[in-house]
Amino acid sequence: MTSSRTTILAARLTFKSEELPLRSALAQCSRCISDYGSATSSVSLLRAEVGRVQRAATRVARAYEELEADLTEEPDAGGA
Repeated sequence: MTSSRTTILAARLTFKSEELPLRSALAQCSRCISDYGSATSSVSLLRAEVGRVQRAATRVARAYEELEADLTEEPDAGGA
């Protein structure tokens, strides 16, 4: 092995308060990045669903207001 390769293989760094060989630390970082991507995707899906529910709730509130207005209107003077 060359000295630079030996240096790289001997390198250690601290990841989450644990001293690890460079390759192990890179593997841990890779898992974190993957987990972050999954979390980001989940958050995007959650935001979309919250938006959908809010739009549905707005439609229900508007329909309720219209129904309430219809029920509380005075009958026409010449009507039934």
